[in-house]
Amino acid sequence: MKVLRPELRKKNHLQKAKWLKMVLEQEGYNVRSYEILLKKVSRINSYKHKRIKKLKDDEVALYDLLLKNEINPRPVEDWLISTKLPDELKYRYRKGELTFLQAYSEYVKKTRLTKHEIAKNLADDIKEAIGRF
Repeated sequence: MKVLRPELRKKNHLQKAKWLKMVLEQEGYNVRSYEILLKKVSRINSYKHKRIKKLKDDEVALYDLLLKNEINPRPVEDWLISTKLPDELKYRYRKGELTFLQAYSEYVKKTRLTKHEIAKNLADDIKEAIGRF
């Protein structure tokens, strides 16, 4: 079993994501945004677990860079997901009030609730519009 690199041992996911971006840019890989990088790493994990059969050229290059630097794509996906958290949750995660899993579950609950509220409001608007005629 691989031991986590000493420079990453005591860091949170957000710091690890910044470290990863720095390493990839040093290797010459252009990192435009964390979201694009997250999509590519997610596809790499799907490929690794045989859910998809082929990777695109830029994804192959990224996968090779990760392997060259002995970085497992699975935890990298978690590191990059942490960059999508809202600022309030990021702040609480950095302070140590929340673990990554707690912060992510709160984020998912809020987005689900928001989608539910939007659907409910739309249904109410349709009922109101039908009632007018």
